[in-house]
Amino acid sequence: MLNVLLFCPLLGFLVLVLLPHQYKAISPLLSRIFLFVFFGLASFLLYENLVLSIDFVWVSFSEIKFGFFVSWNERLMLFLVSFIALLVGIFSEIYMQNDANKKRYFALLQLFVFAMLMLVVSANLLQTYIFWELVGFVSYLLIGFWQEKPEAVRASRKAFLTNRVGDVGFLIGIALIFAHTGELSFVELQNAISSGKISDTLLTAIGICVFLGAMAKSAQFPLHIWLPDAMAGPTPVSALLHAATMVAAGVFLSAKIIFLFNTDAKIFITTVAIFSVLLGAYKAVFERNIKKLLAYSTISQLGLMMLAIGAGSAETALFHLLTHAFFKAGLFLCLGAILDYLHKIEQNYSIHTDFQDMHLLGGLRKPMPLVFGVYTLCMFALAGLPFFSGFLSKEAIFTILWQKKQENFIYQFAFLTALFASFLTAFYIAKQWLLVFFGEFRLSGQLPQIRLEKAKISWQYTISLATLGLFTFGITFSLNPFRFEQNFWLNLANGSLQTPAFLPFVTTFLGILGLGLGFWEKTASVLTAVLAVDFLEKPFGAFLIRLLRSLSQNVYQAWQTNKKTLGVAFWLVSPVLWLSRLLSNFETFWSNFLDNLARTKVVLAHIIAWADKTFVDGFIHFLLFLGRNLGNLFRNLQGRNIQAYFSFVIFFLLLGLLACLFF
Repeated sequence: MLNVLLFCPLLGFLVLVLLPHQYKAISPLLSRIFLFVFFGLASFLLYENLVLSIDFVWVSFSEIKFGFFVSWNERLMLFLVSFIALLVGIFSEIYMQNDANKKRYFALLQLFVFAMLMLVVSANLLQTYIFWELVGFVSYLLIGFWQEKPEAVRASRKAFLTNRVGDVGFLIGIALIFAHTGELSFVELQNAISSGKISDTLLTAIGICVFLGAMAKSAQFPLHIWLPDAMAGPTPVSALLHAATMVAAGVFLSAKIIFLFNTDAKIFITTVAIFSVLLGAYKAVFERNIKKLLAYSTISQLGLMMLAIGAGSAETALFHLLTHAFFKAGLFLCLGAILDYLHKIEQNYSIHTDFQDMHLLGGLRKPMPLVFGVYTLCMFALAGLPFFSGFLSKEAIFTILWQKKQENFIYQFAFLTALFASFLTAFYIAKQWLLVFFGEFRLSGQLPQIRLEKAKISWQYTISLATLGLFTFGITFSLNPFRFEQNFWLNLANGSLQTPAFLPFVTTFLGILGLGLGFWEKTASVLTAVLAVDFLEKPFGAFLIRLLRSLSQNVYQAWQTNKKTLGVAFWLVSPVLWLSRLLSNFETFWSNFLDNLARTKVVLAHIIAWADKTFVDGFIHFLLFLGRNLGNLFRNLQGRNIQAYFSFVIFFLLLGLLACLFF
C-alpha cells in the first residue's frame, strides 16, 4: 500500500502530462481523483500502528541504499500534505478555470506533492537531498507559472537561486557525514553519533551546514528574501507552499535530524530563529500587500518552530507545523477567494489597479460573509487566542523555551522575543482584518461607479474554506483546549514540560491587546508610527535628539488617544525597536548584495565571452590563416608551371646569397 500511496501523485502527473490538449477541461477532475485517492490511502496509513522500513540496493558499487522509513511523524506528514493538497486542488478548480495553462498547473501540483512525499519518507540523507532539490525545482516552476508576468519570473529565479545557497551547505554537510561515518541512513547515522564516531567540533560544523539547507527552504534569516516575492505565483500555490510543502520541508527535516544538532548547533539555530521571528513580525506591520503580509507572517511562525528545534523539542516544532498548516492555508485561500472576486470586478468595470494593496480595499465582509467568517477564525488561531489551535501549539513552544531559560541566556532572550512577536502577530493581522473587511470600499472613492455585489461562492470554495475553518478550533487537536500535553496528534506529555501558571494569561493578554490595538484604527496608526521611528539616523547626537523628540510626540499622541491601553503597549514595544529597525535595514542590504552579486556574475560572463572570442578564437583563426597561406605558397612551388618553379628557386637563391654576404 505504501508504494501505491507514494507513486499515486506521480501517476497523476504522468497522466496529466500525456493528456491531449483538447481534453484539458477534465484536468481538474483527474487531479481531484488522484489527490482524493492519495488522501484516502494516507488517512488509512495514519491509523495503522506500524513502523515501516524498506531498503534496497541503489548503487551496486557502494553501500548506499534507496529506501523508505515511515514512523508516526512521517505518517502524520503524509496525512497533512495529502489533506492540504486535496483542499488546494479542489479550490484551484474554480480559481484556475479560465487559465489557458491549467493542465500544466494541475500536472505540476501532482509532481509537487510527489516530491514532498518522497522527501518525507526518504530513509537516508542522499535520497532526501535528491527530492529536496526536486521540491525546489517544482516550486520554481509554480512560482513562475504565469510566465507572461515579469515579476513572477523574477520571483521564481530569486527563490531558486536563494535556495541553492542553502543547498550548497546541505550538500557539504552530507559529504562530511559520509566521509567520517560511511553512513547516510538516518537510523545508522544516529547510532554512529551516539557511539562517538564524530567529534563535537565536527558535529557542530555538520549540524550548521545541514541546517543551512533548512534555513533556505524555511525562509529563515538571512535566506528569507525569496518568500515575499514568491507571492507572485497563483494564490493556491502560496497556500500549499506555506502550509504543508516547501517551507514545511525545512522544519520537518530539522526535526528528523535533531540528533545531529549538538549544544553549539542548537544555539546557532536559536539565534537564527530569534532574528527570523522578530524580523518577520516587524516587517508584516508595515506591509501593504495582503499576500506579502502573510508571507512575512509565515517567516515569523517558521521562526517559532525553529526556536523549538533549537530548544531540542522536535515534537513541539511539528505540533506548531501541524496547526499552522491549517490556519495559514485557510488565510491564503480566503485571500484567493477575495482576489478572484476583485478580479471579476476589474473585468466588469474595465479598470486596472493593484487589488492586493489592502489600503484600497474595505467593506468586504458584507458581499463575502463566508470568507469573512473563515478568515476571522484563522486570524484568531494565528493570534493564539484560547480555544483555537494556535494557542495550544504556541503554548507548547513558550513552555519549552521557559524550561530552557536556565541553560543559556539565549533562551531567555528567545522567550521574550517570542512573546513580543506574538503581540505583533495579533496586531498586524487585526490591522489587515480591519482594512480588508470593515469600513467602506475605499476604491469607490476614486471610482464611484464601482458597486460591491454579493459574491457567488462555489461549492469548491465552500468545502475548502469551511474544512480549514473547522481545523482552527482547539478541540480538533485536544479535548482540553488549554492543555497541549493532551493533544491526540503528537506525544508532548513530557513530565518535565510543565506550563507555568502565569504563561497562558500573559499570552492571552498579549493576543487580545494586539488584536484590540490593530482593530482600532486610531491606535493602529499611532502604534505603527511608533514602530516606524528611524533609529539609524546620523550623526549620533542628532539621532538621539530626533529620537527623543519623535518618541515624546508619539507617546503624547498615544496617551491622548487611549491612555490605559496604548501606554502598556508602548512599554512592550520600545525595548526592541532599535534591534527591529536594524534587522529591517540589514535585510535590505542583504537583498541588494544578492542582486549585485547576480549582476557581477553577468558582467563577468560577458567579459569571459569577449576574451574567449577575441583571444582564444582569434588565435585559432590566426593559425588557420597562417596554415592556409603557407600551404598555398608551397603548393605553388611544386606545381606544373615550370617557369614559376624556377622563379621561386632563383628568388630563394638570391635571398641566401644576400644573407651570406651581409651576415
